[in-house]
Amino acid sequence: MKKLSYQLIIFVFYFSLTIGFPGTASYADESPAWTLHPAKLAIGQVGLFSISDVPASPPKAGAFLGRPVYFHASSGRLAALLPVDVFTPPGKYPLTIEYQHVHHGTKKVITIHVEVQPYEFSVEELTLPEKMVTFPEEILKRIQDEKKAVDAVFEKNSESLLWSGGFIKPVEGDIVGLFGSRRILNGEERSRHLGVDIRGKEGTPIRCANSGRIALVGDFYLLGSTVILDHGQGVFTIYCHLSKAAVKEGQQVAKGDSLGEVGATGRATGPHLHWGAVVSGIRVDPLSVIEATAIVESKN
Repeated sequence: MKKLSYQLIIFVFYFSLTIGFPGTASYADESPAWTLHPAKLAIGQVGLFSISDVPASPPKAGAFLGRPVYFHASSGRLAALLPVDVFTPPGKYPLTIEYQHVHHGTKKVITIHVEVQPYEFSVEELTLPEKMVTFPEEILKRIQDEKKAVDAVFEKNSESLLWSGGFIKPVEGDIVGLFGSRRILNGEERSRHLGVDIRGKEGTPIRCANSGRIALVGDFYLLGSTVILDHGQGVFTIYCHLSKAAVKEGQQVAKGDSLGEVGATGRATGPHLHWGAVVSGIRVDPLSVIEATAIVESKN
């Protein structure tokens, strides 16, 4: 009888280690396997974070640097884009992930510390006609109102995932303006350049960097003819200075579809595409979005 009791105790102990008691975290909960691509995440960039051994299915609640993190299923793991603002000091920052355990229904919180690396942004000195730098009051008001209208688009966040596979460069051409560069216009430092400028001939077709929904089509004083594409889960790409737009607001588009043509509208000294990216309300280098998502398999 005693032998049978000992066997029962051993069985219960082994079973509890295997599934975890309700209200406690199992080993997989405490030490999940995770990766970051690229391995080093720098200020002004975005990385693709993925995690396994989480016994739950999307959606998850997450937060990083005070911003929401949206997870989606990717190759049997959970993945999310982690953006870092250009003004974030280098250091280690907590990424928190909250989920509900599929076995016993308890809420769990995982905290992982992600290191943010420094990055040395370039300095660009430009000489422009004074009318392109100094504006009368009525023009300044228009610029401010247009900025508010653009920023409002990024606040209308959809939790649905609309993009699939890696992002692509919308125009083939040389990069003539770098993201995050400090711009000195006519000897005076202005705001940072929060996009990349890609040289292109007037009328060159511009491709959608990934699938999504057209969130805005407009004509702005500085940005010129502009299209904003919503890729879902807080991810947007911006296309500016177009000679013309070929899409309408609300239209669904696929990766590679034409959305307009390269131009020089707005404040531009020649034909080029200003291409930007926003992730969870943070402007990041769009080239880093290409790099981060290069390993993502397309669902199509």
